[in-house]
Amino acid sequence: MTQIYTFDDDLPRDSNGRALPDSPFPHIQLGQRTSRRRKKTYTQVREFGENGKLIRDIDFTDHDRGDHTNPHQHRYDAITGKRMSAEPISPFSLEPIPPFSL
Repeated sequence: MTQIYTFDDDLPRDSNGRALPDSPFPHIQLGQRTSRRRKKTYTQVREFGENGKLIRDIDFTDHDRGDHTNPHQHRYDAITGKRMSAEPISPFSLEPIPPFSL
């Protein structure tokens, strides 16, 4: 059975605190996370790829830190699975997508 999360739910984690995917197919999860150090709750998006592999977290907060933008992302190393340092999210391009041609 597919789990349905609402915006206010905590994102699922295993007993060791690792993110749990909902399926082996690419998908995202949208929910809340509470920081371990500051105990502040913020919105987070998790992106999973094939086989439930964690690709990145997007945090909608700057964590009251000058070295983080709001929002920012943490990518996961494809080999080690280690969460990488925060990096700004590039704005989406507003240029139109060219039409498909044969």
